Amino acid sequence: MFCFQFKERCGAIFSAQNGFSILSVIVCAKSLNLVAIVLAQKTIWYCIPLFPIFIIFFISCLAETNRHPFDLPEAEAELVSGYNVEYSATTFVLFFLADIQILF
Repeated sequence: MFCFQFKERCGAIFSAQNGFSILSVIVCAKSLNLVAIVLAQKTIWYCIPLFPIFIIFFISCLAETNRHPFDLPEAEAELVSGYNVEYSATTFVLFFLADIQILF
C-alpha cells in the first residue's frame, strides 16, 4: 500500500514538473497562443536556451508513462523475462492495452 501511495505522490510531482516546464515556455513567449509561441521561436528554438528545463520535461514525461527506466511496478523476476511470458496471448493483449490506455 505504501508503494502505491508513493507512486501516486510521485505522479503528482511529475505532473507539476511538466506544468512548470510548459509555463517557462509560455513566459519566454509572453503568450498563451500556440501560434504566437511557434512564431516566437523563429530565431532560436526554446529547447536550446531552456535546455535544462527541456531535460526535466523529457524525464518527467518518461516517468508519467511508466516506460523505461521508470517501469518498475513489476517484480524482480519479471524484469528478466517479463510479464509477457506468464500470460497467454489474449490475457497479455488485455494487460498490454490496459497499460497503454494510461497514456491517453
